[in-house]
Amino acid sequence: MTEPQISVLLIEDSLPQNELIKSIFEEASLCQYTLVSAARLSQGIELLQSRAIDIVILDLGLPDSSGLSTLEQLLPVAINIPIIVLTGNDDSVLGQQAIRYGAQDFLAKGNGTEMMLPRVCFYALERHRLQQQVQETESFLRSIINSLTARIAITDSEGHIILVNEAWRKFGAESGTQSECINEGANYFDACLPISGNDSAIVTEFLQKSGQMLIGEIDGFAMEYPCHSAEEKRWFRMEASLFSGTGRGSLVFAHYDITERKRIELSLKTNEEFLRRIFDTSPNVVFVKDDKGKYVMANEALAKIYGTTVEQMIGRSDVEIMSEQNLKIHEAQSFQAIDAEVLATQKPRYIAEECLTDRSGVTRWYRTIKTPITFPGLPTYLLGIASDISNERMDKQQIRNSELLLRTILDTMHHSILLLDKDKRVIWANKKAVTLVEQQQGKIKGQFCSAIWKHEEMCKRCPAQSALASGKITIESVQIGRSTTLRMTGSPVYDEKGEITSVLCMAEDVSERASLEQQLRQAQKMEALGTLAGGIAHDFNNILTAILGFTELGMHQVAHGQDLARYLQEVYQASIRARDLVQQILTFSRRLDQELKPLDITFIIKEALKLLRSTLPSSVEMRSRFATDPGKIMADPTQIHQIMMNLCTNSAHAMKNTGGVLSVSLEQASITKEDRLKHPTLSPGEYLQLQVADTGHGIPQDILQSIFEPYFTTKRQGEGTGLGLAVVHGIVRDYRGDIHVQSVPGEGTTFSILFPVYTQDVGEPGAIYKKPAMPMGNGETILVVDDEPAIVRLCQKILEKAGYRVTTATDPQQALQQIVASPEKFDLLLTDMTMPHMCGNTLTKEALKCMPQLPVVVMSGNTSKVKGVEGSEGKVSFIPKPLDRRQLLTMIDQSLAPKKGA
Repeated sequence: MTEPQISVLLIEDSLPQNELIKSIFEEASLCQYTLVSAARLSQGIELLQSRAIDIVILDLGLPDSSGLSTLEQLLPVAINIPIIVLTGNDDSVLGQQAIRYGAQDFLAKGNGTEMMLPRVCFYALERHRLQQQVQETESFLRSIINSLTARIAITDSEGHIILVNEAWRKFGAESGTQSECINEGANYFDACLPISGNDSAIVTEFLQKSGQMLIGEIDGFAMEYPCHSAEEKRWFRMEASLFSGTGRGSLVFAHYDITERKRIELSLKTNEEFLRRIFDTSPNVVFVKDDKGKYVMANEALAKIYGTTVEQMIGRSDVEIMSEQNLKIHEAQSFQAIDAEVLATQKPRYIAEECLTDRSGVTRWYRTIKTPITFPGLPTYLLGIASDISNERMDKQQIRNSELLLRTILDTMHHSILLLDKDKRVIWANKKAVTLVEQQQGKIKGQFCSAIWKHEEMCKRCPAQSALASGKITIESVQIGRSTTLRMTGSPVYDEKGEITSVLCMAEDVSERASLEQQLRQAQKMEALGTLAGGIAHDFNNILTAILGFTELGMHQVAHGQDLARYLQEVYQASIRARDLVQQILTFSRRLDQELKPLDITFIIKEALKLLRSTLPSSVEMRSRFATDPGKIMADPTQIHQIMMNLCTNSAHAMKNTGGVLSVSLEQASITKEDRLKHPTLSPGEYLQLQVADTGHGIPQDILQSIFEPYFTTKRQGEGTGLGLAVVHGIVRDYRGDIHVQSVPGEGTTFSILFPVYTQDVGEPGAIYKKPAMPMGNGETILVVDDEPAIVRLCQKILEKAGYRVTTATDPQQALQQIVASPEKFDLLLTDMTMPHMCGNTLTKEALKCMPQLPVVVMSGNTSKVKGVEGSEGKVSFIPKPLDRRQLLTMIDQSLAPKKGA
């Protein structure tokens, strides 16, 4: 037999005492001990929290605690773990106090008493386990007694209460008995008088029979008594018996509430006639048969079906009655077979549907319950109640047919459809949804929709949640990965009270449509580039003219020793315009997804009009009107530019032969509830209205509804693809806006676009912007690398004037050799992205291998080609070309900030 293993924690700061106790446990033969020790109370607590301990030996004098407070701190941690306290050889009083505090035992150190520790631990642990079992058993038994609805009281031979359950306490309190009379130790017989309504006769009988039980004349007795209150009349049955569990002469009294039974007994006579009248007048079929299957009772409803009277049915069976009335005998035989089964098994039988054909040949359907009923001294009878469900059955069949038709329609759809409850658990799913999540129909039910879709983006923009919250149909387009776009629709489902009970969620794969729309926009963008080309060339030539002209004037001024500041400022401003124009061309030509951000579109519209002016014929007059501070919208600059180019190009085409006026306006507008008829897709609120109007030939009414369709155009071959207005419509729809067109043939056309205004928190009024000071260096060494010598010289001059030391290189390989040779020499690397022999990313990666903490700033003239450096961990920053002096110095200062702080 395997010896028990006990894990012992010794908390003792004395090393000799610790070694002594350890050796004693190692030599113990009573069982196997595992001893772990701690010199401080805090260490002992950590061991208790980190490993399984069976028993603790605790010295009350420790470096970080002493006396009974040591035990007080340990007890909350050592829950259900017995503790043996070690005291001095003259501290037996302290040990006894420790036991009262919660210790299992104590032992005085010295005189060899430590030899008893293994045995003391063994028996203390066993005693603790037995105490736990006793407490659990007592708690279990008390819980059982308290859970009983009967009022239980156990008394000794003197009538003193040993135990009462909660039902008895409540019973006594409700009966007006004071609490001290119904708790343990009180006299049970004294409490009986108020409980019995102060009926002395009942109390006398009760005391007499209790005395007979105590002297052994009877084993028990039962009696019924009233316990009426001002509010209601109540009756109880009290049963008394001997109980030997708590000593000789103990009694158990159980009180049962029989009020309901008494009420039934008193009301039976009153209800008998009432029930008989109901029996006779009920529209349902009601009958009683004896054990031979013959009718004992029947109501008029059944007699009418059989075409006879109640009197003629009594004492006869179904077969006899239906044979006489020329009804279908097999139906009667079916009835009698079920009757025989119920009587034989003595179990009720529920028949969901059974038919009965009357004398006119009409078959009616019934839902029947048949149950056996017994009375004392009488044979078993059968009670039957049948309800006519013919109309209900017909309605259910129609509903089933409708459900089957609807299910067939939904299962043949290419959309994934889920019916969700208010917690977004699946109630029903069509075949497409089941196939999409690759599960069986039975498994998908009851699951959360988030567990089915398994896409974080779908949960963030959940149309089902929006539909449940708003009570309106919600539509969201969700991008999953790079190739899949789902159009999600959430529709609330209402009950007859107008409350939302569920939501219908439909997912449509519109990936192909979205891809085509993207292709349409890109194709239209390329079409618009042709229109832009002339305007861009015109503007760029104007910019170059300014740069070249003012540069020549500057050179002339130098020759005469005059100031260059005014001419250099003109050259600088022209260069800024050139930089912005190049950036605009790059942005417009890229095929990127929309990047929506809060945007004041006034500047973009003005820039577009400037480009268009040079491409339009002189016969077209341009007019514009812009509201002051119209507000911002969530938009992408490139797409706003596309809208302007498309609408203005169409207007110009309408006036190319006759000339006219092209008007553009931007102003604020408000949509109210009354405006919903004109703008059904918009919610009430603030909007920004963009209008583009012309005085051209107009659009005929028969094609006005088709102008936003892709590839629809009235232009001749080579004048356009018909994509422009379709792209505009798609962009406006994505922005949750609305577009309308009004046109009168021969007078002109007006396009009106409404964009939702972006709302944001406004800063404190009166705040004054102060331009920050130009960042300066403090002698840090910067390595500048660019294959263009002019840019290297420019960077060197800017940085040296800002207080930096500069080392330059026009060959990235030579720059890398300098870094490898002296990695600690440089505080920052400023490098171009595109260079011969080695790109900026490669140079950065190799430089970081030599000096991992080296800050790097990468310059690039085309930010679309800028890629991150693997392993750079945020040490690499990017700055676009052409360089702005403040921007360059600010970025370098930010990159050097951690090093300066260190």
